[in-house]
Amino acid sequence: MRNHVCGIVEVADLEEPVAYTCNSDAVAICFDCCTHLCDAHAGHCDLCNEVFCATCLAFHNREQHLKKPARVPVRQRRKSA
Repeated sequence: MRNHVCGIVEVADLEEPVAYTCNSDAVAICFDCCTHLCDAHAGHCDLCNEVFCATCLAFHNREQHLKKPARVPVRQRRKSA
């Protein structure tokens, strides 16, 4: 991770069109979007042991780990012969 800076864009106020890149030294890369991340912006999935930016981590947790399996009512299950 040599000579890379964090690629996260920070916005002070949503009504202001000015945004700044973090520019801290990168220590990881987001598993999904490949953005370089500093310690402050790197999130970790304990189940997958992967590093994500905050946006990708939220999506990852919702889509990969919080989905409940579809339940089939008992009467619709097939019986084995």
